Amino acid sequence: MSSITDEVAELRGTRPATLKDLLTHRTFARLLAAMTVSSFGDWVGFVAVTAIKTRAAVELLKRLGVTGKAVLVDVALDENLARSVRNVPGISIVQSRRLTAREVMDAVQVVATRGALEKLQEALA
Repeated sequence: MSSITDEVAELRGTRPATLKDLLTHRTFARLLAAMTVSSFGDWVGFVAVTAIKTRAAVELLKRLGVTGKAVLVDVALDENLARSVRNVPGISIVQSRRLTAREVMDAVQVVATRGALEKLQEALA
């Protein structure tokens, strides 16, 4: 049994669109395809940029002689470096005022900037 709105829609020649109607509608199908391709392109771009930044961070760590589990300490975190390093296993980056004894004990190597060492010395004095 159909509802009154369905009967009125049938008399008027209008009815609500179904998913099949939308997918077979040429304009909607083209719009959906364009949006899908655009979204895929965004993800590919994101992955490529992330991979490049991570590769640069790995090269920097190699030049510094950092291997294995390490903690990098700086006065203020560089957001780009922090994003790049977070993808490298075993490496963490921390502000000098937030460095804990646990992080130092768990790390094989601790790499700190001169400014971070000065801040740590002030805090421990």
